Amino acid sequence: MGLDAKLSSWNSLWVAVIFNVFVWNPSRLVAFDPDCPSQDRLFVPSPPLELRLPFPPQTAYLVIQGVGGRFSHYGMNYYAVDFAMPEGSVVCAAAAGRVVCVQQRFKTNTMDPTARTRANRIVIDHGNGYFTQYLHLLHNSALVKEGDIVTQGQPIGRSGNTGYSSQPHLHFQLQDTLGQSVPLRFADVPGDGVPMEGKEYISQNKATTECKTIVSSPFPRNAFLQNGIEVYTTTLPGVLIPTDRIYRISGKTLARSTEGVIFLLPPEGGTPLWSQRFPIQNDGSFDFDFTFQGLRAVAPEWSTELHESNPFALAITLVDQNGSYWSDVSVPVFLR
Repeated sequence: MGLDAKLSSWNSLWVAVIFNVFVWNPSRLVAFDPDCPSQDRLFVPSPPLELRLPFPPQTAYLVIQGVGGRFSHYGMNYYAVDFAMPEGSVVCAAAAGRVVCVQQRFKTNTMDPTARTRANRIVIDHGNGYFTQYLHLLHNSALVKEGDIVTQGQPIGRSGNTGYSSQPHLHFQLQDTLGQSVPLRFADVPGDGVPMEGKEYISQNKATTECKTIVSSPFPRNAFLQNGIEVYTTTLPGVLIPTDRIYRISGKTLARSTEGVIFLLPPEGGTPLWSQRFPIQNDGSFDFDFTFQGLRAVAPEWSTELHESNPFALAITLVDQNGSYWSDVSVPVFLR
């Protein structure tokens, strides 16, 4: 989730967070050249991902909110689709991939928008910067765990009514590495493949035993250009990050500063839970090693189980002369 957090080294208790500041701009689409490994895929990579409706074949559900829906499909969620599914209905993977997030501990729903991060969900990485998110799932209903490889059509959980939700339904979206929803098309939706609000669609998402090679999406090296940070190389593995390793990041700043910082926030924003500052050379370059040592001790409700992920928002930015720092953007990550 994109966020704008103003942080102070002398007063870490004061943090202002504004959600959905990252605005989708179709002119910023990035095409990926497989012969150019240094090229990043932050928005919509190519070739397109073939999706099928996220429920069992021959079942049909009504779209109660489509792309750009007035109730809640704006900003980060603009291209999402909501299907009216009774609680306990089977949810299937729209495409093959690797599970990077499972949250299933939440039990209730509310009309309080601040509960957006308290909805049960599953996130699947399809490689090349493509992810699908399945939201508002039933409490303790996940049929997969973090790190699992899933095939298209495989049951992954059951629909519910958790978090910021007015009725039982499945919120589905295709998204990039920042969590920004991107245009989607389903192979089993007639016409242009885009589900329309008020229409019912029959799934042709037949489960398959074919297991394709899944290459995890890389860490988005151009994610922090808005913060004046350009990452050249990093050993961070992407969005699913083990905490028992030493990582390295190198790059260059786009603005003058003598110090930078990498930090983790709760997914809803707030006070940083972990941070590490690093020096910047006179030519603007930086190269530093770091670990996530101490994070588990300060993270609320740290889970050691693969059936419950540990979500965070990660950012890298410059430190001001007065010691404060802020970020226009963050990357959703899941630490283990």
